[in-house]
This record gives sequence, C-alpha cells and structure tokens, in this order.
Amino acid sequence: MTTHPISILLCTLIFAVASYAIQAEIFTFRDVLAFEARVGDLPSKSRDEKEALLKRKLRNAAEGVERYFFQRELVLFLTNYRNRKDAIEYCLSRPPLENDYLYRAHCAFAESEESALLEEKVVQIITDAVKNNDLNDKAFLLNRLAWWMSQRGEIATAFAYYEEALISVSSENTSLLNQIMFDAATNYIAHGNDEYVKRGIDLMKKFRKSMYEQKEDATDPNVINTINRSIILSEFNSGIAYLLHLEQYDRALDAFQPLFDLNSDISANALSFSAYAAAQTQQIEKAKELYARAEKERDGYATIDQYLACYRRLAEQSWNPEVNLTDCMMIKPDTALEVQIHLFKVLSKNSNKDVQLYGLKKLRDIFENKLEKKLKNQISQTASNVEMKRLQRESELKSVVLEQQKQLRRAIDEKHENRSKLFIAMFVIFLFVIALIYIQFRHKKKMADQFERMSLRDSLTKIGNRRFFEHNIERELSFVKRANLMDHETKLLFCIFDVDHFKKVNDTFGHAVGDDVLKEMAQRINHLIRSTDLFVRWGGEEFICIFRVTEDEQIPLLATRLLSAINNSPFLLNHGELSLNVTCTVGIVAFPFIDTKNIDDWTKLVSLADLALYHGKELGRNCWVYLENINVKNEAQVDTLLAQNIEKSVEHQLIAISTSKEQ
Repeated sequence: MTTHPISILLCTLIFAVASYAIQAEIFTFRDVLAFEARVGDLPSKSRDEKEALLKRKLRNAAEGVERYFFQRELVLFLTNYRNRKDAIEYCLSRPPLENDYLYRAHCAFAESEESALLEEKVVQIITDAVKNNDLNDKAFLLNRLAWWMSQRGEIATAFAYYEEALISVSSENTSLLNQIMFDAATNYIAHGNDEYVKRGIDLMKKFRKSMYEQKEDATDPNVINTINRSIILSEFNSGIAYLLHLEQYDRALDAFQPLFDLNSDISANALSFSAYAAAQTQQIEKAKELYARAEKERDGYATIDQYLACYRRLAEQSWNPEVNLTDCMMIKPDTALEVQIHLFKVLSKNSNKDVQLYGLKKLRDIFENKLEKKLKNQISQTASNVEMKRLQRESELKSVVLEQQKQLRRAIDEKHENRSKLFIAMFVIFLFVIALIYIQFRHKKKMADQFERMSLRDSLTKIGNRRFFEHNIERELSFVKRANLMDHETKLLFCIFDVDHFKKVNDTFGHAVGDDVLKEMAQRINHLIRSTDLFVRWGGEEFICIFRVTEDEQIPLLATRLLSAINNSPFLLNHGELSLNVTCTVGIVAFPFIDTKNIDDWTKLVSLADLALYHGKELGRNCWVYLENINVKNEAQVDTLLAQNIEKSVEHQLIAISTSKEQ
C-alpha cells in the first residue's frame, strides 16, 4: 500500500501546529493564579499610570504564563475604567483559558454590542462554572453581569441577577457577599425612587459597619487597604445619593467631608460636588474654600473631569453671576446617566436663557435617545416573547390537525372497516392526553408550591427567611394599627438578636459547628414563639422575632425569656461530643414608635432595633436592650436618631434605654 505525498505533508503540518500549541500553552489557570500571587499588587498612583504600567509589562513579558497574566490584567482594567472596545484586540489575539471565567466574561462584555448577546454569553460562562462546581465564581459573575446590565439601562434584569447572586453566594464568603450588597445598594441609589435611594443609603451604613468590623481583625496591609477603599466608596456613594437624587445638600456635605484630604480621584470628585452643595445651601465662604481646593485636583478620566468642571462653574455662579458656563456645554456622551439627568435639570432652570434652553434640549435628547428607546425595546422584547409563544402554539395546533386528517384519510381508505376501533382508540388517546395534562399540571403545581416554600424558608435552620418576613410584616403592622384604632392598645415588638462572638466559634471549631449553633438556636427560640409571632433568620447569625404585646410589662419578660432560652444551658453539638456555652444579645424596639401617622417604612424599625443591638454589644453582650421613644416626633428625627451615637440621643432626651444589664 502506498502513502500519498499530500497526506504525509498534511500530517507533518498538523503535528507541527499541535507541537507549537502545546509549547505555547503549556500552563493552566492554576499556574496563572500562582503567578498572580507572586506578582502581588502593581504599584500605581493613578489610572493613567496603571494603564501605562500594564502595557509596558505586557510588551516586556515572556511567552506563556507571564504574557497571559499581564494581557488578562490589561483587559480587566480597560473594561472597568476605559472604553471597553479598547480591550477587543487583546481578547482576539490571545483568547482566555476555558476555566478563566472572569477573563472570558470581560471579553464577552468588550465584544458584545447588544445587551441580549452579552447576557447570553455570560450566562453560558456561568453555566460552565457551575458544571465545574465553581460556585463562588457563579455568584461573582452573576454580580458582574448585574452591574453590566445596569450600565446598559436594563435595570429590571440587573436587579434579577443581583437577587440570584445573593441567593447563590456562600454565607462564609463575606467579602463577596459584602461586594454584592454594595453593588446592589449602588444601583438602588442610581436607579431607584426616593424609597430605594434611602434604602441604598441604609445598606451603605450597614456595609461600612461590616467593613470596620473586618478591619479590626485584619493584619495584611493589602486587605486593610482594600477595606479602607471600600469604606471610602460607600461614603462617596452616600454623598452622591444625597446630592443627585434627594437634593439634601447638608447631608451630602457631611458624607463627602471625610474624603477631602485623600489626594486621589475620589477627593477630586468629593471636593467639586461639595463646592456645589455648599453653594446651594448659601454657605458661600465654604463653597469658595472647597472650590479653590477642587480646582487643584483632577480625577484623571476626561469624561469625569469635564462634568466636575461644570459643577465648579455652577458653584461659582452663586458669587459670580457672570461666570462662563462653557464647561457645562461640553458634557461628554459617556457621562453617567444619573449625572447627565441631574446636570441638565439644573441647567434647564438657570437664569441664563441660552443655558436654560441647552439644558432642556439635552433632557429631551436623553428621553428620545435613551429612555424612550429602552422603554420601547423592553415592550418589543415582551411582545416578541409573546409572538414566539403564539407561533409555537400555532405550530403545535397545526401538527395535531394534520395528524387527525391523516388518521381520517386512512380510515376512509380502509372503507370504514376500522371505524369503531379508530373511535375507541382516539377516545383512549384523548383520555390519555387529558390524564397526562392533568398529571403534568399537578406535578408543576406541586413543584411550584415546593419552590414557593423553599423560597420562603432558610435552608439551614428551616425557619422563615428575609423574604418570608417581607411577605408577612405588613399584615402584622396593619393588625396593630386596626387594634389601636379600636382602642385595643397593642404593640408590635421588633426583636433582633445574634450569637455573641460567632466569628470566634467559626474560627475555633469550624463552620460546621457554627452551623449547628445556628440550628440549635433556631430550635430553642421556636419553642417560645406563638402562632401569631414571626420568627426568621435575617442573615448570617442574625435572627428577628416579632411579638404582639398588650402591656408594657410583657416586654422585659419576653426579652428575658429569649436570653434564658439561649444561655440557660450549654449547646450540645457534634453529636453530643462538644458542650458549648452560647450567649446572645437582643435589640428591641416597639411599634407604634411615634405619635403621628407612624413610620411607614418597617425597615427603619429594624434599623432602630439593630441600633439597640449594637448598643448591647457595647455594654458587654449577653443582654437585651429596649429602645423607647421619649421625644421623637417625626420621621426626620428618626433618621437623625439612626445617624448618631445612641448615648447622644439619650443625653438629648430623645429616647430612653432599658437593659437587662441594669437588673
């Protein structure tokens, strides 16, 4: 048998190409992570310096892991801080490794013009991660996808992915959980109504508390720097919420104040925004001082520096009516939508008619080119889904009709010999289809009921979760309101409590023992509650109980019973091999809290109870603290109460504190 020369040549070429590929890619993603650990953080003072450093490192990198790593870092930087299209050439020249999910997702973001195409690509990457049991990557990528969808105006889709990310993330991965909460709160602020903006601010406060707690235990300088940056960003986002969305300029100044001396892109933003805020509150001297400092600092990103200049000109206009507002006429198209809307609204009310007209035209452009288009796209997408379902059902109907016609023709061709049998067969088939449909309906209903129960129950402790609480709390509040209207004096106690030193339990005995502590705690409290009470796991080691009471004397008794259920006897864990003394701290507040229409937002009642809980921690833990209204008249004073130290509120005779530490 002879071998054709062309076949020999092709085999040789294939072998050569395969050998080169093996030599070029003789590393895995684990090797990339090991190289990243050796390199550590790359020092840079600004984004421009960081970009230049990465490009220089890439030019000088050796083939293999080193070149792959620096190209990967450059793509992540460009998609995060520069025009994402700048990253496309790198993604095409050196595609990501199969299990480098983050790199793959950023390349999908760079290459995908349409939101639907981006979503499809990233969902496929998440599916690959789940197949490889990389669940942390799943939650991380869901959060990143939510952020990208929000940038493209797909807000409803973004919030759906944030919800899925929060469900997917492990409670042990506190850094990722905090990041998801931070990003979700940022989108509450950027895209929500006033209620959600305020909720975003509250989440930022809780995020900072968590960061400060983590900082106390941190020893690695890189970790401490990351925590400090997170705290700074949360302060900045709170300032943005007060400035751009709520127009509460005094609070915006308070939020920005800690950021003035950072000498960074954050301080450049904070100073310009604060100069504008001070001018709006007629603090002219302060506005001038902040203006002078802001003129010396820059963000380093041309788009941001342009609109910051506009805010400084608007501030200057308060003491110099003749100021030139040219900077406000040059706002770049890639400016964040929330900033564009705020600036153009401000310009549309300017005393200068030309500036006013410019602002109105820009607001119209935003509506026609962005908001209206997004609205129509959402409607079109919904209509398209309906049409697809309709066509599918129409095709199914045609198939059924055609089959029936075939059977009928066959029956006629056989001269009606089998008419009786055909009738019986069709009747049996009909009954079978009905039975099958019924069985499927019962199965789907059973699954839906099961999913509903699962979605309202905490998987670890088997008690209600936060969603269960949200589904039922309005009913309890309405019950109390009705009872009080009928002169049946009733209160609703919000009791929030957690395990003292729970982190120490996890660190000492492991997370499996920590989970057993939470399950045992839930079982003990379950024995105390009545059918009218609510008891849920709020998150982590935190629980909430809601009790109806008709007499104030019941409050300390209920609180003491909660403590006693936990600390009266040791927890027997690990099949009885471990005996552990566990204590908890309880924060309590009662509804109604103020004498007017009362607090419509129950989350503030939870925040007040949380405030009492933290005071109990400061008193030494293993106690209950009841926060009682003395002189708080309205919701604005409630916000003040939440924003300041609890001892200060007691000193000003706004509230009184009762605690088991006094007994």
